[in-house]
Amino acid sequence: MIDTRYETSAAAHQLLDTMKRLDQEFLSGPKALADDQAVLEGYRARCTPMPR
Repeated sequence: MIDTRYETSAAAHQLLDTMKRLDQEFLSGPKALADDQAVLEGYRARCTPMPR
Protein backbone atom coordinates (compact mmCIF):
# COMPACT_ATOMS: atom_id res chain seq x y z
CA MET A 1 0.00 0.00 0.00
CA ILE A 2 1.24 3.47 -0.87
CA ASP A 3 1.50 5.99 1.94
CA THR A 4 0.03 9.26 0.68
CA ARG A 5 -0.34 11.14 3.95
CA TYR A 6 1.80 13.90 2.53
CA GLU A 7 0.96 15.96 -0.54
CA THR A 8 4.51 15.56 -1.80
CA SER A 9 4.18 11.77 -1.66
CA ALA A 10 0.95 11.88 -3.63
CA ALA A 11 2.52 14.21 -6.21
CA ALA A 12 5.59 12.00 -6.57
CA HIS A 13 3.43 8.91 -7.14
CA GLN A 14 1.34 10.79 -9.69
CA LEU A 15 4.53 11.77 -11.54
CA LEU A 16 5.74 8.16 -11.53
CA ASP A 17 2.39 6.94 -12.87
CA THR A 18 2.61 9.50 -15.67
CA MET A 19 6.16 8.43 -16.50
CA LYS A 20 5.00 4.81 -16.82
CA ARG A 21 2.73 5.86 -19.69
CA LEU A 22 5.14 8.15 -21.57
CA ASP A 23 6.38 5.50 -23.97
CA GLN A 24 2.92 4.44 -25.14
CA GLU A 25 2.88 7.39 -27.53
CA PHE A 26 5.94 6.24 -29.47
CA LEU A 27 5.73 2.45 -29.00
CA SER A 28 2.23 1.89 -30.36
CA GLY A 29 -0.32 3.45 -32.65
CA PRO A 30 0.24 5.53 -35.77
CA LYS A 31 3.41 7.12 -34.36
CA ALA A 32 5.05 3.81 -33.39
CA LEU A 33 8.80 3.81 -33.93
CA ALA A 34 10.37 1.05 -35.96
CA ASP A 35 13.86 0.41 -34.57
CA ASP A 36 15.93 0.34 -31.39
CA GLN A 37 17.72 3.62 -32.10
CA ALA A 38 14.47 5.50 -32.63
CA VAL A 39 13.00 4.03 -29.41
CA LEU A 40 16.13 5.04 -27.48
CA GLU A 41 15.79 8.57 -28.81
CA GLY A 42 12.11 8.56 -27.86
CA TYR A 43 12.96 7.72 -24.25
CA ARG A 44 15.72 10.33 -24.24
CA ALA A 45 13.37 12.99 -25.57
CA ARG A 46 10.79 12.19 -22.89
CA CYS A 47 13.35 12.49 -20.09
CA THR A 48 15.25 15.54 -21.31
CA PRO A 49 12.93 18.26 -19.95
CA MET A 50 12.82 16.67 -16.53
CA PRO A 51 14.84 18.43 -13.83
CA ARG A 52 17.68 16.60 -12.14
